[in-house]
Amino acid sequence: MHKNSLAKATVNAAHGLVTLGFYWRLSILGMLAAALMIPVLGMAQSAGAYVTFAILAIYVPVLWIRRWGGTARRVALLFSLMVLFLVPLAIYISGVDALGLLLERLGKDSTLTGRTVIWAFGLEEIAKAPIGGVGFGAFWSVPSYARLYIEAYVDEGLYWFHNSYIELMVGNGLLGAVTFFGLLIAVVIRCFRWYLQDGSVTSGYYLFYVLINLVAALSDNVIYNEHSIRHMLIAMAWIYAGRALGRWRDVPPRI
Repeated sequence: MHKNSLAKATVNAAHGLVTLGFYWRLSILGMLAAALMIPVLGMAQSAGAYVTFAILAIYVPVLWIRRWGGTARRVALLFSLMVLFLVPLAIYISGVDALGLLLERLGKDSTLTGRTVIWAFGLEEIAKAPIGGVGFGAFWSVPSYARLYIEAYVDEGLYWFHNSYIELMVGNGLLGAVTFFGLLIAVVIRCFRWYLQDGSVTSGYYLFYVLINLVAALSDNVIYNEHSIRHMLIAMAWIYAGRALGRWRDVPPRI
């Protein structure tokens, strides 16, 4: 198995095990099972997977506190979001090169295994067509000097920029990005409201699933590709949250 596929599968398994543990009221067992994924994660040697796996540290408290009522849920979410944003800020202010240390420990170079090289080419393409982009997947299907260079010096079979947001801007430009982000923000808001309303394990899972993929999208194209399981689950999050909030019906009402 390719290391990226192994990393993604391991992170999904860990979050799924924790979720099922809380769902079946066996939370301790679920967390122990997720901990067994750590050695497998070490085999994958993926910095992005370590980051998304670490989100369990704020996901577990949110699931644990969900039964304490609406106020406790709000406090749990606020605390989790503060940790999510303040920890990177504290590391930045302290001057510690956390990313460099992690890459060194994983035996990777400062280019994130060629990612920064690819991103530089992507940013150049965005500058060429910032409004409408070049078309979905067009950069990787039309021969060009940039594509030949990337395939020769980074990865012969590469067909994405290892960044969903750069991929989106290259393919669809600012017009596509506004629409895409509008949809994602709407899903996140709806999932937040769903969790605050009933505090169910299902609502917590979908909320953090969307957030995890928004973070993972910084280093991989996980949400801007066709027929992805992530697209399906994000669509399911929108539908199920709509049902819980009374905004979605399977059968239209009679007129």
